[in-house]
This record gives sequence, structure tokens and C-alpha cells, in this order.
Amino acid sequence: MNFTKRFLPLTCAILAGSFSHAQLSLQNGNLVIYRTGNGTTPISNASSEISLLEFQQDGTLVQTINLPTTGTDRLTASGSATSEGKLRYNGKFLAVTGYDAPTGVTNIKDTTAAAYPRRVQVFENNTSATVNTTNLGAAFSGDNIRSAIPQADGSGVWITGHASNTSNGIWYHDYASSTTSQIVTNTNLRTVHIYNGQLYSGRASGPGTVQTVGTGLPTTGPAPLVNLPAATAPVGRSFFIGDITGGTVMYTTLDSGTINKYSLVSGNWVLSGTGTVPGGWGNVWDLTGYVDGSGNVQLFGVTEGRLFSLTDANGFDSPFSATFTSLALAGTNYAFRGITYVPEPSTIVILSLLVLFGAGVLRKCRKATL
Repeated sequence: MNFTKRFLPLTCAILAGSFSHAQLSLQNGNLVIYRTGNGTTPISNASSEISLLEFQQDGTLVQTINLPTTGTDRLTASGSATSEGKLRYNGKFLAVTGYDAPTGVTNIKDTTAAAYPRRVQVFENNTSATVNTTNLGAAFSGDNIRSAIPQADGSGVWITGHASNTSNGIWYHDYASSTTSQIVTNTNLRTVHIYNGQLYSGRASGPGTVQTVGTGLPTTGPAPLVNLPAATAPVGRSFFIGDITGGTVMYTTLDSGTINKYSLVSGNWVLSGTGTVPGGWGNVWDLTGYVDGSGNVQLFGVTEGRLFSLTDANGFDSPFSATFTSLALAGTNYAFRGITYVPEPSTIVILSLLVLFGAGVLRKCRKATL
């Protein structure tokens, strides 16, 4: 996949409420992990702290960014909900999902959106240090908010989650109009992804198939979910798609210790092979990756307690052959939930992230709260 084609100039500003924040540089080619927990309190279903951890590809920790748990820009997550916290980066923007709730709210995922709105924060990777915090109205009431991906120009964001009522599916928030619209209903979705200008989803219910969402990048609904063309549809709640010599490949995981490799052969996806994480590592909750200069697929994933990597050098429509390498551990009373790779054409990018206190630069922006 040619990520630089997606690195588009900023064409519209994302605006948020007034707050203090700090700028933190994000190294070219590093990884960002969504982590829950505080290292002291055992992981539970209560609302928990969120940290973003930046790692080099060899597992070296670069920095830890603790998101605020108080104030107008607070963001927390369910400590034990493995479906939450899937990170997605698209060009210049990183989206982080959670709840507008303090820590310690028991069974936070079962609360109503009226009591604790589901919210998404979008961080911009440039020196203007823009961040937006948006509450999503009735979306995902009574269950999880799970993942989000921004548009390449930052003008909007797609969000997925679950609920046993009609507030689930996929929602789109438009920053220009400050409106949030439901574009897919009554579907238990896990992740969203953009590849070659098409929105995709990873599904958590039924067979767990990967599907396209409407045509292109729909911002209004209803947008139909369509299984990918295949004799047996690719399954995956988290997935990575990339272009290599010979064609397009996709790697998926279905909340298990197995990663499937698919190749797009003559317009149909075919299963090329599988890889299994070593025993004791647990289930793979999220995947990310890129295609290196040699045409090999470099993948990175997280289980609850581990960051790992693997390289598939077998090529298109060939068996999946890779060695899993453990890179870092989450630590006691922490849990990894999501991961994303942040490619940049330059060597340094700026990621503006909220902090609870300190000598941040105050910027006046508009907060979109529905």
C-alpha cells in the first residue's frame, strides 16, 4: 500500500474547545498503541485511564502520553472490553475513542449515552497542534464505542461501535456542520479502515466478514455493507490491506491467536495461508502494518499483554510464512487494545495531544458536542 498517496494537504481545520495541551514529536515509522489501566488498579469493567504509547519498530518505548481523565476533554475506556480502543490513522490524523466519563464507573459499556456520551478525539499531526473532542449524541448507547478513522483532510470522522438497539453501526461526524449521522444501522461492527478511497469495516457478529461500506467514502446513510468477492469471504475484525508485487494482500484476525492471509486473485479473495501466535500470548486484538522497500509485508499486532511483529516475505498468492517476535509487554494492571502505524514522508511529525496540566499552549477552538 502506498501510504504517501494518502498524505494529503490539510484542506479544512478541525476545531475544538479551548484547552491546554502539549506538542509531542512522533518519529517517522513508529507505532502507537492504545493502552488501558493505570498500573495499580486491576483491570475491570469500570472506566479506566487511557494512554497512548509510542514505540519504535524494535519495541523501544519512545514516550507515554496519558490522556486526561478530568475536565471537558476527558477520555476513558472500559478496562476489560477487548473490542474497544482500535486505533486508526489516515494521512495526518489519529482518532481515539472512549467515553465522556470519569474513571471508576462500573460497567461503563452498559451505561447509556445520555449518562456518559461516547466520544472521539482526533489529533492532527502538524505544528498547528489541533485537536478535536466530539461527543456523539445517542450513538452506541448501552454498549461499546470501538474505533474511528478520520478523513484524510480532517473534515470528518467515521466511528464504529455496538449496541443492542438501533444506535449501533457506523456513524459519521462532519466538523463543518457539527452534525453526527448514522450511515449503517443494526450491525455489530468492530473496526473501520480506508484503502484506495474505499471505506471498509471489520464485523464482530455472524461470520465476522470484512465488508465494504457503501461506495467510496459515504458520509450519509443508509450505506450498504457488501461482502468482498470471494468463494469464502475473508473474515476479520481487525485487518491490514496492502499492495505488493503481483497484487493486493490482506491480513485479518478474528479475536483469536490466528492471522489469516488473503490474496486478491482475478477479482476474488482467496485464503493463502495462516499464522498462529506462540502459545501463551493470547488473542490478537488489533493489526497494523506496511509494505517495505523490498516488497515484504511488515505486520505488527497486540494481544492483551504484548506487542509483537512479523514479516511475510512469501509474496502474493503464496503461503503465509512468518516468525513472530515479541517486542514489548503491557505490564501489570495494563492492557493493550489497539495499534496503528504512522507513516510520514518526513522524518519528524508533530502530534498534539492533551495533557491534564502544565505549561501547554492555549488555543481557542470550537468544541463540537451533540
